[in-house]
Amino acid sequence: KRFTITFSPAEVKHLQGKNAIMTHNHPIGGSFSPSDINAAIIMDMAEIRALGTDQLGRSFAYRLTRPKDGWPDREDFMAEFMLSSDIQEGLWGDEIRSGERDKPTAQAEHFHELWKDFAERFGMGYSRTFIKA
Repeated sequence: KRFTITFSPAEVKHLQGKNAIMTHNHPIGGSFSPSDINAAIIMDMAEIRALGTDQLGRSFAYRLTRPKDGWPDREDFMAEFMLSSDIQEGLWGDEIRSGERDKPTAQAEHFHELWKDFAERFGMGYSRTFIKA
């Protein structure tokens, strides 16, 4: 399976700008990946959206908007995000090992909780909207 996409220079130019909004699919149903946000910051997008269906058949729409004062410094933000992600992933490990949660569902919830926290801390708008079961 392919879980990444690349953009040509022409596509990057089209996506760049204060009013750009990118919507894409997430085949495994989770929230934004670090790569998604890295691209949003580099291209200075106004908003990034993702749609996907998780392992339980639940479909969600995710939305993250640029902070009013602009995206945070990319390198600092990504370093802090990855550190927080590693810490929180350790917390989900016990539930995965005990069989309480499967790994894809745990990862989806993991990133959702991280984005809720980071959106609040950095002034981003974040939402996860349930579409269907």
